[in-house]
Amino acid sequence: MAGVSGHPSQAAPLRERRIFPGNLHGALRMAPNYPSHSVFLARTPSHVRIRSTSVDENPGMKNTERKRSVAIVGAGYISEYHVLPLRERRDVEISAVVDPNQQNAESLARRFSIPHSYASVAEMLAEAKPDAAHVIVPPQLHLQVTRELLEAGIATLVEKPFTTSLSEADELIALAEQHQVPLGVNHSQCGHPAFLELRQRLAAGEIGPAEHVLAISNVPMRQLALKQFEGWLFAHPSHVLFEAAVHPLSLVHALLGPAQEIRASGGDGVLLWDSRRFYKSWHANLRCERGSASVAMGFGRQYLEARLRVLGPDGALECDLVHGGVTAIEKTPGPDFLDSLRNHKRMAKAHRRAGKKAFWDYVLGLAKLRKRNDPFYASMRGGVFSFHDALAEGRQPSEDAKAGRNVVAMVESIWKSSGLPEPEEDAHFDLEQRSAAYAQTPGDEVLVIGSNGFIGGHLVEELRRSGYRVRAFLRRSGLLPPWLRDDGVLPVYGTLYDEDQLREQIRGCRAVFHLATAMGNTWDETRKHGLEATRSLARIAADEGVDRFVFTSTIAGVYLGDKEGRVTESDGCDPQPRGRSLYARAKIESERILQDVAKESGLKLVIHRPAVVLGRRGRPYHSGAGFWPNDRHCVGWGPGTTPLPFVLAQDVAKALVLSMEKEAAIGETFNLAGDVRPNAQEYVRRLGEASGRKLVFHAQPLWRMQIGEICKWGIKFVCRKPGNEWPSYRDLKSRALRPWLDCSKAKELLGWQPCSDEGEFWREVLDETLSREP
Repeated sequence: MAGVSGHPSQAAPLRERRIFPGNLHGALRMAPNYPSHSVFLARTPSHVRIRSTSVDENPGMKNTERKRSVAIVGAGYISEYHVLPLRERRDVEISAVVDPNQQNAESLARRFSIPHSYASVAEMLAEAKPDAAHVIVPPQLHLQVTRELLEAGIATLVEKPFTTSLSEADELIALAEQHQVPLGVNHSQCGHPAFLELRQRLAAGEIGPAEHVLAISNVPMRQLALKQFEGWLFAHPSHVLFEAAVHPLSLVHALLGPAQEIRASGGDGVLLWDSRRFYKSWHANLRCERGSASVAMGFGRQYLEARLRVLGPDGALECDLVHGGVTAIEKTPGPDFLDSLRNHKRMAKAHRRAGKKAFWDYVLGLAKLRKRNDPFYASMRGGVFSFHDALAEGRQPSEDAKAGRNVVAMVESIWKSSGLPEPEEDAHFDLEQRSAAYAQTPGDEVLVIGSNGFIGGHLVEELRRSGYRVRAFLRRSGLLPPWLRDDGVLPVYGTLYDEDQLREQIRGCRAVFHLATAMGNTWDETRKHGLEATRSLARIAADEGVDRFVFTSTIAGVYLGDKEGRVTESDGCDPQPRGRSLYARAKIESERILQDVAKESGLKLVIHRPAVVLGRRGRPYHSGAGFWPNDRHCVGWGPGTTPLPFVLAQDVAKALVLSMEKEAAIGETFNLAGDVRPNAQEYVRRLGEASGRKLVFHAQPLWRMQIGEICKWGIKFVCRKPGNEWPSYRDLKSRALRPWLDCSKAKELLGWQPCSDEGEFWREVLDETLSREP
């Protein structure tokens, strides 16, 4: 049993404020960190004067005072949901974006006409001091960044989780009080419309006082599904609690107050890269200030479910945080059989009402016939507004806003109470030791860019089997996968935009394998950053005299929309790249750039175009079979009867290594597809049988899919959404992969022998892939 302490200061009376809703469904599918209902954690002393600006329902300045300047610290995905609500306020101006990734900072600043972008808070403060800042950085940086802002006297709104430890939370609260600066933290689910309705009905006494709360949170995790384990989230088993458990815990806290005792357990542990454990199931029983609670949490699940059920002496209230709506079961004066009938009729009516409201809110908001009010955006707006309303009105934040600190205390207690072991230190992160072991390993050196990806991992393994030493170029540090833990592999960290760094890593290497293409949100961004980085990389490789530059392109860059015939390398890339997807167009342009550099400098270039790549460590729900709106349904690019050019990732890796060793490969391009080519219908059927699930393939004529794409374009056009381009039927036809992809050239010049045994193919694609899914 673990005790949980509240904030050490004296509690202040609760002040009720209406807030805007948030949506778990959108947030969990789109981003790991997202803003929310604002919970203030630091009291503004009465003798501190905050400039007051009256803000009405459609906020605007009612006096002539200057606007409050705001800095956005962190330019990741969720930053947009801070910027958009701020742009609605007439008393605020966004003055700067801060992010060490200047590409992200400049992109956000350019999109929203923000005048300045900086690489650090210190750089910003050297030029200008904003009135307020929003901290939207990874959780492990919250303390450092927030401390810097508070010490500069800047009002600060921090993303959930407030901090990653109770001591950090106390430090920031004390610092805010010392510098007399308002400090806020966001808990989005406290503003979900269904939860707000539940609280209102509870306050009205519909079921009497809350006695017990049941919370269920069963959520997918994109990083886990894609095996992207290098981030903070997977560095320690407790981090998932700070990241995702704060949602149900913040709801429990809002209803019942701080937890006083907690019993918890964690289970269903899986190994990440056979080295670190991740627990997918958590259960916690809490005794809180005003009642008890049971919380069941599942992370990395395939079905999204989030519910909150409140039990009182006269019935129960339940809110659905995914689909919306609140239902009630109450005592009635009738007999039991009528009691059931009345309650079920009432619940059915509530579900219909909630469904219709959610639909029309979304449609009318999208069409801009009313203010955007989908639950996800509304919760973002409410969190931002509640913070800035307090600043504008000069109010002292309610002491009840200690919720952020108390939720952190809950998370810490759940981890401690679970009794799960602390992970052992990973010796493979000691780069000094790794460098010494690498230096003693024999073999020629090669540089692999994209070494932690799906194909990149198989390539590193094949290179080591062939006796080469590998410099694995990585963007950031973190949990290393098994293939990067070999003594003959040296992780090196950097960015493709630093030419001096690239030159240092390429120097002395026999070959460069380039498997990564940096993509932007638009073609201009992709061309400016990703494609120019590819050009620079190739020129440096030529200057350093590497023996081979091996580029992994894609068969998506070739036009495959014809119904009959064979496609060979001589057909070249699609001559109409503007009619293709951003990814395909980027690969087409990358090939052209590299061929130009090769002509100018004599670079020994080899290009490979893998087709539909499957295999160990890959995701089986591949878009080559069709469009997957979720992991149960596959909408085919046509009838799904055409043999598809599948190829195993390990076979692609073999071809890449062979092209480095064969002189005949220089200057050539190779299509890569295997000899086992089932159609989409068979693939989905086999996948369903192997996984024990009822997967459904939907044959769909391409013309009908195009009509759907045109309808989407029309909605975006009406909504004046930027970057909306007419859907390309040419790109859609090419996705059907109708012609036969000829790979005889790779077999003849390289001696490449892809898998031709059906049993081996299905074992690698299904048995190995599904058995290794986290």
